[in-house]
Amino acid sequence: MTDGVLAMLPKAKTTMGCVWTIDRDNSKAKLTLDNKEFEQLVQDRFGYRLGQIKLTSKPAVFPLYLVQAEQVYKNNVLFFGNALHFLHPVSGQGMNLSIRDIGFLYDLLVESDFSQNSITAVLAEFAKVRKPDHDRTIFVTHGFVKWFVSNDTKFVASRNAGLHLLQRSKLAKKVLSRVMMGKLSKGSTLMRKVVEDER
Repeated sequence: MTDGVLAMLPKAKTTMGCVWTIDRDNSKAKLTLDNKEFEQLVQDRFGYRLGQIKLTSKPAVFPLYLVQAEQVYKNNVLFFGNALHFLHPVSGQGMNLSIRDIGFLYDLLVESDFSQNSITAVLAEFAKVRKPDHDRTIFVTHGFVKWFVSNDTKFVASRNAGLHLLQRSKLAKKVLSRVMMGKLSKGSTLMRKVVEDER
């Protein structure tokens, strides 16, 4: 893969959002293409797994930065979602992380009496409990992007080996899936209920 990471994110029954991570010069060149040329480029790159690709809106460029708040809360104000962690959109992990945050916050609030001391304790516990998942998800998400975009020989060799391992090993797929779903630690009661309901 010498042309960055391309991901298709479901939006509606027959509509997908396309996120293509490439370097700045490459993105400028692609924006000069007309719709037909761009459609063909995406089609060639992604294949026909979703059928024929048609643009429904004009392609746009957005610079991507990792943003992570230095503090999870301050003066009893909790930072949440993109205000707390703005991740690369390629794997949808920002949303998943926020959903897991909601579940854990719910568990803590259920036990709270909502006094000043209780709220302060809830926020401190939330920051402590959620930090490992935040750090791990951010590391994996942004590591993947660097891993797939780089043309450095070491990255290319490790990328090929890693993809080969994922194709061949059910265990490797399972471990990666558990990391991306935040299942390396005990989930919130809300998330455990969702899992039970799906069984």
